[in-house]
Amino acid sequence: MIVALFKPNRMPYYLNPVTVDFFNQVNLLYGTLTEFCTPEICPTMTAGVPFPANFRDVVKTIFKRLFRVYAHIYHTHFQKIVSLKEEAHLNTCFKHFILLTCVNLLYGTLTEFCTPEICPTMTAGPKYEYRWADCVQIKKPIEVSPPKYVEFLMDWIES
Repeated sequence: MIVALFKPNRMPYYLNPVTVDFFNQVNLLYGTLTEFCTPEICPTMTAGVPFPANFRDVVKTIFKRLFRVYAHIYHTHFQKIVSLKEEAHLNTCFKHFILLTCVNLLYGTLTEFCTPEICPTMTAGPKYEYRWADCVQIKKPIEVSPPKYVEFLMDWIES
């Protein structure tokens, strides 16, 4: 499974190793660019701040900053990445980062605040109802809760 969905109450246990993994990936990639990313060439890149007490907020900040590093690498140094033949690795790491951070954080929030009891149907207001069909196992669209819809979506992406 590319993206492992998690229960919201287990989020700190999930985020800790994932954050370290993403840090290591970005550090490895950025390490190949240190001679090309100096204060003279990249004067706006800054260091982090001390961790606040709230772990979830800290992780969000770290992920936001890691995203900025990816954006900087893509925008400013992509040609160098290509010349170093690292673009496949960069793209794989970035795809992994996006899938695991955005999708899982969204899913965690969705399942925490939008349970099947509170949100029985996937909707976007009274005018828009979304039903699930993958045209393979579920051929006729069915009504599902938002968490179930996202679960079906993740399974569909993997297949």
